[in-house]
Amino acid sequence: MLQETGNISNESCLPALLHHENYNGSGYPYGLKGDGINYYGRISRIVDVYDALTSRRPYANVFSSDEACTVMKEKMNGVFDSEILDNFVDYLKSVQVANETSLLNR
Repeated sequence: MLQETGNISNESCLPALLHHENYNGSGYPYGLKGDGINYYGRISRIVDVYDALTSRRPYANVFSSDEACTVMKEKMNGVFDSEILDNFVDYLKSVQVANETSLLNR
């Protein structure tokens, strides 16, 4: 549907198409595995799960950022590219530190 608009590049459609593909091959719609999943698809899988864990939903508890990262790293083995997940967690920690530092300097 995104491609049919003619306003979005094929590469930009990949995150929407691949955000349920798991690094271990257990995802869908194609059951892709490892580096067979486009880099943007591997990133979007991490962001999608993080958003689901940290957003209020009627069927699930809301996790803090730290709790969500712990769940993703410890309880979802094989779902994510571990290198990208580590970079994502490091980024979130750096943003948290920057925000705390900013609050202290006010």
